[in-house]
Amino acid sequence: MCSEFIDIAVLMDASGSVGEENFEREKQFVSSLARSLSIEEGDAHLAVVSYSNSAQVHIQLTNSTDQDQFNEELRQIPYTGFTTNIRFALHVVDTQVFGEGRSSRPYVTRIVILLTDGRQTRHPEDVFQTDPVQNLRDKEVKRVAVGVG
Repeated sequence: MCSEFIDIAVLMDASGSVGEENFEREKQFVSSLARSLSIEEGDAHLAVVSYSNSAQVHIQLTNSTDQDQFNEELRQIPYTGFTTNIRFALHVVDTQVFGEGRSSRPYVTRIVILLTDGRQTRHPEDVFQTDPVQNLRDKEVKRVAVGVG
């Protein structure tokens, strides 16, 4: 049970190096996290982003208040198996989850949990004008990395 208001974005590694079996383990971890936070009580909101060569928000913070629905949406997240672009995933969570006008609550503790096997692919087409890690730091979003595999 969560005793404080908290918004958490989990970035799931769906790259080829993590593998399909570990991706399923990531889903189990995220489901257990949601259950342990008692998301149905509304104090904890959980967003889920998968990333590989690109990144996509699958579950927004405001859509995570029913455990059964959350688990169903989590089950439907596809394993893509391409390259690993952590920087783009952090950009997506910065702009589409914790960005201005998004569903994150500014008065609560905010955390990004990055699930990764640690193998970043070099992406020469990195076109970000700002550093997504610095943007998250400026927004006082805590960052945690969890090793997979």
